[in-house]
Amino acid sequence: MSIFDLRQSVIDKYSKYVQSFLSIADERIRAFIDESLLKNQTLWPDESLS
Repeated sequence: MSIFDLRQSVIDKYSKYVQSFLSIADERIRAFIDESLLKNQTLWPDESLS
């Protein structure tokens, strides 16, 4: 497993963890949260090699 695969695995698990706390009734707000936070990965930065 490469470091990038490990990173993606951690992000996938953390994303599921974050989603477990979200219970949004309004469909528009839920769509915004899904798009901005989860699909655009706003909660975690891009990988960086220094």
